[in-house]
Amino acid sequence: RRIDIFKSLEENEVESLSQRITQRQFKTGDSIVKKDDPGESMYIVLEGLLFVYADLEGDGTTTTRVGKLIPGDFFGEMSLLTGEPRSATVEAATDTIVYEITRSDIEDLLAQRPKIANRITQVVAQRRVSNLKTRDNLSHEEHHEETKNFADQLLGKMRGFFKGLGIDRKASCRERV
Repeated sequence: RRIDIFKSLEENEVESLSQRITQRQFKTGDSIVKKDDPGESMYIVLEGLLFVYADLEGDGTTTTRVGKLIPGDFFGEMSLLTGEPRSATVEAATDTIVYEITRSDIEDLLAQRPKIANRITQVVAQRRVSNLKTRDNLSHEEHHEETKNFADQLLGKMRGFFKGLGIDRKASCRERV
């Protein structure tokens, strides 16, 4: 309930999701996800410290630590929502416990209440654009426009990944206006 991406869920939906997710444990140094690996899940950090590594040079051989994740943080949401390969490597800096949420875990929720996709895409877009804003010094107007554009793109990808679930791109645009 405390994770932004799921705040719009109703109590019965939170209960249903919590019964489906899997708790996983990792030892210090274990990779939870690796860049470019296929993925259809996301993770919520329950205990421990994780480091995020990215290939900033684009050479495929050099990785740089670009972030850390602590209890309450989540990662992997793009792979969960779109099926895209992992964009970074995440390793356990300490012994770690995470909850894994898979495509099948979330698919039932989206089938029952497709409008959840609208809220999820907004949260993910805001998170991504906030990172860009910090990095690129975006103005408030640019931040708003980038968030809207990214949310629309993400919703389109979700529609393709979760085919037949009634996720309606036009409705989401109208609701935001």
